[in-house]
Amino acid sequence: MAALVGYRWPGNLRQLGAVVTAAAEAAGGVTIELEHLPDEFRGAARRRHPLGQLQELERDAIAQALRESHGNKIQTAQALGLSRSTLYRRLRYFGLDEDRTVL
Repeated sequence: MAALVGYRWPGNLRQLGAVVTAAAEAAGGVTIELEHLPDEFRGAARRRHPLGQLQELERDAIAQALRESHGNKIQTAQALGLSRSTLYRRLRYFGLDEDRTVL
């Protein structure tokens, strides 16, 4: 995920779609790993750029959904249309509080 987020995306969504499609095919139906991405993305995984507008919006949406669900990650993931594992990855990436789970 860091490799995809850290890339500048000069081709925007069309380029993103092509890269994700190719990586999914290379992964053979399992989790896409760094090795499934083109070489230029491997360097992007090691760089840390400030959050762009899209990442800020995503972070804010996750934070708002967490507040609305009172920290319940299952409800938050469902409200956002994410799997729980994706939500946890995004929480780590954005540095959001993961310790306030309400069951």
